Amino acid sequence: PLTHREMHLHEEYEIFVPMGGDDAFELDGRLCIIPENSLVLIRPYELHRCVFRSKEPHSYFWILLRTDESLMEPFFRQNEKNNIITLEAENFKKLTDCLFEMLEKKSKLEQYIAFFNMLDIIKKGEFAQVIEEKDFLPKDMVRALEYMERYMSEKIDIRTVAKVSMVSINTLERHFSEYLQLSPSEALRRKRLI
Repeated sequence: PLTHREMHLHEEYEIFVPMGGDDAFELDGRLCIIPENSLVLIRPYELHRCVFRSKEPHSYFWILLRTDESLMEPFFRQNEKNNIITLEAENFKKLTDCLFEMLEKKSKLEQYIAFFNMLDIIKKGEFAQVIEEKDFLPKDMVRALEYMERYMSEKIDIRTVAKVSMVSINTLERHFSEYLQLSPSEALRRKRLI
């Protein structure tokens, strides 16, 4: 079964709203922290996944929309490189109220009203300052990822990556698992695919 921990894409627009926890989002090879009171908008066919950066329980809303681009593209035109929108705390609370209303309402009309209220609230947000992986990963992982990026077309040995990163293989594997939920080999494979 598909989980948000796996890279995936789909033909729908996605609205991903984390409800707490320490989350990041990987989108087309860029890993970014999701700030508090924020949501992520994803276009159809963008390769992405959520990265749960802690072992705390994570709850979120995940909405897939099959719609023509006239409804969603205005959100993206403002900032082509950033998919993360941050709301003021009061507006984030209103957004979550709309999301719960969409779940609880019996009639389609009530659900549509809550949905369009949600979109109006999202319009009030601002694109978040993107905090990329190098800004929150341990230095050994940054060195490992930079090495993998530089030499990805060559055969790369985990021992060499650990040596360049100045840590043991066990530490490197533990850090990759803890921060990216991937092994170093899986991370390299993904870099080569993107």
